Amino acid sequence: MIFLEITGAVLIVLALILFSPITVSLRLNEKFSAAIYFCKIRVFRINPDKPKKRKKENTGENKKKPASKAKKTKEPLFTYLKRKYGFEGAVRLLLSFAKQCLTHIKKLLRHIKIKRITVDLSVAGNDAADTAIKFGRISAAFYPVLSFLDSFKNIRFKKINLKSDFSGQKSEFKFSADITLRIFFFLAAAIKIYFLFMKFFSKEQNDEREQH
Repeated sequence: MIFLEITGAVLIVLALILFSPITVSLRLNEKFSAAIYFCKIRVFRINPDKPKKRKKENTGENKKKPASKAKKTKEPLFTYLKRKYGFEGAVRLLLSFAKQCLTHIKKLLRHIKIKRITVDLSVAGNDAADTAIKFGRISAAFYPVLSFLDSFKNIRFKKINLKSDFSGQKSEFKFSADITLRIFFFLAAAIKIYFLFMKFFSKEQNDEREQH
């Protein structure tokens, strides 16, 4: 009897936790960062700019390691995609992946509330004609995602700013979103998106190896 009471209490607590709301904050500005808040308290964070603790350096002859053995810094995904496909190709690829993710979790979207979503995109080319062509291609890639978001009624604030920079300045892509959902639906969506990302990432790695 006591065992059943304890089991029931544990199940109730788990149910309360799984159906408690959390807020997920996403940011992309060259580097991707994310944070999860529970009861307005940050419980998880991905911050690529946070410096890692260095291990104590050895004194003596082994203090300096050869340059050939130095660890390579991990390249941010967006930077890697820009290097491989160019700015236009990288943005179009990310938009295609975003559309794929949204379609894959379509049934879960009615349980998700987007408190705020912003996109700032500035496209620059070698000249006016090149800028116009690149802007047209990226805008065409944006259309399916924007159309999908327009059909999603659980968005409190949405700001989409797409512009072409004919002055020839650097192209930029910034994205941010604050999403509120229950932990159960977050886990369900995260698992689906994780497998999609691993498939996407594995394909990119295989292509990279084949090119070399």
